[in-house]
Amino acid sequence: MRKLITLLLSTSLLVGCTSSLEPEETTEPTATQTAEAEQTQTPEPPPTFELSTARVDSELCKFQDETVDGKNRKPWDSFTYFPNLQVNPYFLPNTGQIEVALVFLDWDDKPGTDSDQSYYISQAELMRTWFEAVSQENLKINWRIGSGWNKLSGSWKDYLRLDNDTYGNNERSSWEQWLLDEAVDASDSAFDYAGVDYVVYAMPLSGQITESDNGPVYGPETVMTSGVQGMAYDANPQSSRGTVIRSDEASIANWVISGTSFQDTQNRSPSWVHWAHEMGHMLGYISHAGVPNPPSSDTYYQNTLYGVDLFADQWQVTRVVATWTAWLAGWLEDDQVWCVNADDLEDEIFAINSFRDGDGSTKSLILRTGETTGLVIESRQWNPTWDYVTPLSEVGAYDGVVMYTIDSARPIGDESLVAQVPVTTAEQFDPGKWPQTAQVFTDIYFHEGQALNFGGLKIEVLSVQHGVDYVRVTRTQD
Repeated sequence: MRKLITLLLSTSLLVGCTSSLEPEETTEPTATQTAEAEQTQTPEPPPTFELSTARVDSELCKFQDETVDGKNRKPWDSFTYFPNLQVNPYFLPNTGQIEVALVFLDWDDKPGTDSDQSYYISQAELMRTWFEAVSQENLKINWRIGSGWNKLSGSWKDYLRLDNDTYGNNERSSWEQWLLDEAVDASDSAFDYAGVDYVVYAMPLSGQITESDNGPVYGPETVMTSGVQGMAYDANPQSSRGTVIRSDEASIANWVISGTSFQDTQNRSPSWVHWAHEMGHMLGYISHAGVPNPPSSDTYYQNTLYGVDLFADQWQVTRVVATWTAWLAGWLEDDQVWCVNADDLEDEIFAINSFRDGDGSTKSLILRTGETTGLVIESRQWNPTWDYVTPLSEVGAYDGVVMYTIDSARPIGDESLVAQVPVTTAEQFDPGKWPQTAQVFTDIYFHEGQALNFGGLKIEVLSVQHGVDYVRVTRTQD
């Protein structure tokens, strides 16, 4: 059940003031005291509010891509703004059913076990239910799971691969194609690839990770650190990254294999998160991370949806998709996105419902400030089905409201999507986040009483409740 956070407030609910989310030390009551309290205390009902009816046609909040890249877009380019420009064969369909294969690979000197296989099958089920939840059941995954392990040639040491992103495109794609060819040689006679859209190769759980001041340290049994993957859009005529699974039944360019970083059995960094994140790219969505602008410089603009969207950030505690992305994908109906002109607001209260509850209710509030600009406001609710436990999750730190600005006229690397923060430090340490480098990611969760000043408006979180949050938008003095 959703936890309501008790904030230790001093002078006010002003933007920039910090709040304690640490659990207070208390003396445990006796069993008799607990029983007496249960008999005499009735929980207070959550507050209710008179909700605003201010609204304009949701079409006005479908910000069109006005960037130079958008106007010169190739059919295989990813997209961030309306319209949704999926082109076959470069992207997986956003709605309907996707056929995903789970094929097991091992070696003579590193055999797979029943336990490894059970782990990956459980991961497949989590990914299936997660996509159904975030797509409001508009996208379903049909898993085709291999029956046993398929033996790769040679030793596992022949497949040793450190962080794949450090290699150039030519060397990387050459090695990856060799890997795929070996995988097909090992599995084609036992597995039918016909009609498969996306292949997940799974190898035995390998190696261990320990933390150090300089980041993760991988044990000597590690085959791959983060893993490798390929997307169909990379198989376009102008790409030097194209890799393809060439089986007897089909050619498939969407594939992934998870390394030790994504083999965590404590749900902190499990394989399904890696598979789902990479599938986000296969659906056509850009990873909304900061990139140098211009590319030759070392300057990073603040341009990130870390913590907002699993397609942007694989290390978040609460695994959700940004409502903007979900709307673009066709997972949200127009009436589930509440669009309002910011200039029309004086003092209004809005309700925003938990995104992963498939109840057809309002999932996103967009304050429209121009033809291409606005503020997106959405609810977050920690859920043990897909999210993981940390000291802060247990006191409600990941239950609250998330806000991010949007400008579809700016390139993706130039502050086009920016998560807002409720505190001046913009940082929050969670000792339970993993890996260690993820602990200093920006705190983007607004809790009860916290507010954001935006374009002459104050957006204040009034109440965080089970399945729904309430925000008040008021005009501020110029």
